[in-house]
Amino acid sequence: MANKMYSTGNIPERMEESELIVIPKKEGATECGKHRTISIMSQMAKVILKVIDNRLKSKVEEHVDVAQFSFRKDKGNGDAIFVLRTIIERAIVKQKDLFMCFVDFEKNIWYGPA
Repeated sequence: MANKMYSTGNIPERMEESELIVIPKKEGATECGKHRTISIMSQMAKVILKVIDNRLKSKVEEHVDVAQFSFRKDKGNGDAIFVLRTIIERAIVKQKDLFMCFVDFEKNIWYGPA
């Protein structure tokens, strides 16, 4: 079935359908940002989406900078904290001023000097 879809470009209608279910992250949550959404779909659609996801990851990975930590395999917040701490320690040892700023793009908030 997957090969037929690939060669024809046609996706069966039943595979295009999914049901979205909203689940609160904490009991009694009322804000949209405090919920997560899951999608219920056919097993075949999940398999095909996983294949597409793996193919895209392999193509995109070569274009992502090594300094990018979030949403990457084998990299996480711990790695970013280690790098940040190393930079801070080097600035202290070399007695250099160090300026940092953190931007929360989701909330559009600036954390840094005024």
